[in-house]
Amino acid sequence: GVPYRYGGDSETGIDCSAFTRRVYRPQDVELPRTSREQAAIGFGVADQIMRPGDLVFFDASITGRISHVGVYLGNGMFAHASSSRGVTKSNIREKYYMKRFVKADRIFEP
Repeated sequence: GVPYRYGGDSETGIDCSAFTRRVYRPQDVELPRTSREQAAIGFGVADQIMRPGDLVFFDASITGRISHVGVYLGNGMFAHASSSRGVTKSNIREKYYMKRFVKADRIFEP
């Protein structure tokens, strides 16, 4: 329910990469600031074997560059800071997200 704010990192407004940073911080993992930088760490996992806690990356504008990140919850659902809905859950199988999905990364050792 927290509203989206580009570059935001508080309860008054947060962007997608700040959201994932806040999710991982209690696990003593400090993620980089941007979704593109976050996509450069961890190790890739096939979408068929994603598990809760994996980061999921999207090319929101379909320009060939990662521009959005969320945290996979399981059963096709992920949590993220949506520019239109704020912090929310979405289904990765929705047409919009399927078209823009780039990859999933696991931060913790398998």
